[in-house]
Amino acid sequence: NPLAQLEEEKREHDHKMKKMETEMEQVFEMKVREKKQKLKDSEAD
Repeated sequence: NPLAQLEEEKREHDHKMKKMETEMEQVFEMKVREKKQKLKDSEAD
């Protein structure tokens, strides 16, 4: 059934995109935290 195949592919694609989005958000959070830490460090000087 080609339609079921398409549905399955769409689901997999959506899942991949969500996963990528989550990873991007995590990387972003990490960078923000590092920046804040650097700011704190430079203020401490």
